[in-house]
Amino acid sequence: MHQRGSKASQSYSRKRRNDYQHTEQFSDSPLLLENPVVPDIVRSVVEPDKVKTYLQKLIPEKKSDEKSTHVKILLGNSESQIFTAEFKNELINNFHLDSITLSESSPFSVDRIITLYGEQISLSAATAFIGFTNSAESNNLLRHESFTLRSQNYKIDILVEAREFELVSFSEGKASVDFAPYDFNRNLNVVNIKGDLQYLMNTVSEYSRRFSFQVYKQDTDIKILPTIRSHDYDHLFESSETEDQLRVSKEELLKFIYSKNVLNDLSCK
Repeated sequence: MHQRGSKASQSYSRKRRNDYQHTEQFSDSPLLLENPVVPDIVRSVVEPDKVKTYLQKLIPEKKSDEKSTHVKILLGNSESQIFTAEFKNELINNFHLDSITLSESSPFSVDRIITLYGEQISLSAATAFIGFTNSAESNNLLRHESFTLRSQNYKIDILVEAREFELVSFSEGKASVDFAPYDFNRNLNVVNIKGDLQYLMNTVSEYSRRFSFQVYKQDTDIKILPTIRSHDYDHLFESSETEDQLRVSKEELLKFIYSKNVLNDLSCK
């Protein structure tokens, strides 16, 4: 009897040690299942100071004929909260901007327009840094991606005033660029750019040099609808579908919509 009790005690002791080790492994999770499946936590986010230095080195020497211009960035209302007075001053000082403005928030829309004023190449570097900052902030919550100086998963949305055929022609061959009309604003488009920091910087520079604002210089001239656009799809959650799967899904959706429209037309005759 005594020996069986001793073995039971030893078995219980071993189980307690294993339980402790198991809990230690997932100490970041406040709630645990008996057999938890916890996704890997990614903590690899480069320091902001290193990103600033990296982008500053990419800025070429100032040209005497460089004119002041502006870039409009489209962010969600929660994303725009990073634009504190301290952060705006930091951007202005580090990238030699003239000023930064934010559009008024609206209870009917999640969109905010951030306008950077200054020399064109400095604006592009600052825009890339904003893309990094938003990615780093989201990763602090989800911690599912790495963001290094060479990572190619950065993204930014900018507004571009251009006629559709001009934008299509200019964007041809840019595999990491997508665009769509911005609400009901004629010739105003939201251009989504994805890639590494240097690609963001160079591509923003290309679009801002090619297209300038004529009608939509002021944020008050831009109509913001109380909707979430289908173009925001990949900002809302991370999809596991591949590009081919997405293409097939879109084709099936279009076929379904077309068939419904045809049936409706026939029923009305």
